[in-house]
Amino acid sequence: MDSGSANKILDEAVSDGINYLPKLEEGLMSVVTLFREGQEGEGISLFQQSIEGLEWFGTVLAALGRFRDSENTYSGLTLTYNDKLNELLEAWQNMDMVLIGDLIEYEIVPIIDKVMNDIKEGTQN
Repeated sequence: MDSGSANKILDEAVSDGINYLPKLEEGLMSVVTLFREGQEGEGISLFQQSIEGLEWFGTVLAALGRFRDSENTYSGLTLTYNDKLNELLEAWQNMDMVLIGDLIEYEIVPIIDKVMNDIKEGTQN
């Protein structure tokens, strides 16, 4: 794939992100709320539905780092995001709903916010 094709695909993903990222963030924050309210069954179900969105976001973030990152901002965010996903996986394996909620609210959502704001502003950094 040449860089022109890659940029076109990335442009489409960014366009999709404008519509999808707010929904992903809203769903993730609903997971946090459900866990904090003791509604673990509903929270787990919604979290499982969010996994595909988290994977999609990671792919888009990595692509931004690869193709549109003159100052390595997205590359650094990708590394941080991947680290937080690993922590999220460990918390999931331990069924630690408090940690899952904290990781989502204080680590994952701020990264999504940054990228969402960058997309809305049309900036790279």
